[in-house]
Amino acid sequence: MGKYIIKKLIRLIITLIVTSFVIFLIFELVPGDPVLDKLGTRATPELVEALRIQYGLNEPFILRYFKFLGGIFTLNFGTSYTYGIPVATLLKEKIVINLFFVVVISFPLGIYVAKHTGGLSDKIISPLNQASMSVPSFVLGLLITFFFGIVLRWFKPGGYVSYNANFGQFLYFLIFPAFALAIPKIAMCIRLLKGNILEEATKDYALTAYARGNNTTGLLYRHVLKNAIMPTITFIGMIAADMICSGIVIEQVFSIPGLGQILISSISTRDFPVVEAEVMMIALFIMLISFITDIIHVCLDPRVRI
Repeated sequence: MGKYIIKKLIRLIITLIVTSFVIFLIFELVPGDPVLDKLGTRATPELVEALRIQYGLNEPFILRYFKFLGGIFTLNFGTSYTYGIPVATLLKEKIVINLFFVVVISFPLGIYVAKHTGGLSDKIISPLNQASMSVPSFVLGLLITFFFGIVLRWFKPGGYVSYNANFGQFLYFLIFPAFALAIPKIAMCIRLLKGNILEEATKDYALTAYARGNNTTGLLYRHVLKNAIMPTITFIGMIAADMICSGIVIEQVFSIPGLGQILISSISTRDFPVVEAEVMMIALFIMLISFITDIIHVCLDPRVRI
């Protein structure tokens, strides 16, 4: 197990280095000069050169890349051209929570529906589940805003509260966009987990365990669930990336000054330190999710590392 984790960590570091180089090279090749964008075309050559020195743009490409690579490990991505503050300080306030809801809601519901297939709960949950999968997250965001924000007045639409101002209200406000983002993924996880459980329950090992006297609950939790849950864990790792992309749209629906909003504005102003740091954070997040998923697979089934 230890050797497997070390091997995966080495692969993670290599992937991180290659990804960081590609990201840095892409923005190096993007047309335009952030210094001229900030100062304007009428700026004197002396002022332009002074600002280039301040931003470190006068240094060789490879030196600037190694500084960027070092910043990934130290969380020091330099200073934003537009905001004039450290990039890490700017980005740490921009978060949306949603994977928590996917795991906490989909796993119990998927197990429950599979256990009671054909029952009343299955007949109620399955159509709702199918409808939830077919509705885009931004449409759910609009419906949640209208019903819970305008009709029930459980929250004020557009009334985002920073965690610095009131942490409790900050978490409360994020519940609604997080649900809008997570509900379609929850529906997919429920359907996938239900199908996997029903498929595993018909295999020989499960039928043999049932013939030996295991009841339905014992068969489910002792034998079937361990094998059925692995594809669902893989799926959750895959949708993590999709949630980040969908979150950009959800932020606009709920007027959240999050990662999506700052990414769009930074691209338009060529604030490359912010854009590079955010893209790298997203890539690193996806890599870590994949790494954690692999480790969970090995813990559930040691044969995976063979």
